Amino acid sequence: MAKYNESVAETIVSLIEDDFCSVAEICRVTGISRKTFYCWKETVPGLAKEIFDAECRRENRVRQMLYSSLKKRLDGYMMVEEKETFLPDELEPEKLVLQSKVIRRKYCLPDLKTIKLLLDRQDRIALSKKNEEDIPEEMDIHIIDKTTPTDIENEITEHIEESEIVPAEEKESLVDDPEEAEVKIMLDRLYRLKAERMRTIKASNNHPVFSPAGKRGKKRRK
Repeated sequence: MAKYNESVAETIVSLIEDDFCSVAEICRVTGISRKTFYCWKETVPGLAKEIFDAECRRENRVRQMLYSSLKKRLDGYMMVEEKETFLPDELEPEKLVLQSKVIRRKYCLPDLKTIKLLLDRQDRIALSKKNEEDIPEEMDIHIIDKTTPTDIENEITEHIEESEIVPAEEKESLVDDPEEAEVKIMLDRLYRLKAERMRTIKASNNHPVFSPAGKRGKKRRK
């Protein structure tokens, strides 16, 4: 491993910040190996921080360049074209002489694709912020128990079988109790639900079934 040198370290920092060089390019320019580079970075005090600061300054420069280029596309810009025409000299044919020079200035309109891209990005950011504001801090989760019709029928049957037949006089006396009245209402609802379910099943059983074979048989008999 090469011995540490401050001048080489300064060269490494400048290459990272100014020339946007990678580790392989830095090693090729300074003449050190990748192992030496990473060893210096880990062992030499302060070198890792200098490299990190150089990378941050490089990223800031790149960001500024991108923003300036984007602003140029949004505002529009003036493009200058120069065209020079050279012809051989009459006295010295090997020598070229400038015959004419044309300068063209062209105004380029703002880029619509870039504008649309930025507008879409701003809309997405605004929508995400709105969604974050609309989300409540606490959400109540309700779980709905989905049971099959057979389970409902079994449950109704069990409730009805467990219920006792109460005489009319006792029913009138029990109505005064709120809990008993609630139980009575629940049993009535369960009984009506079972009756409706039985009527639906009976109606579906009485529905005629179409038989293509029987229809073909009738046509053949005719």
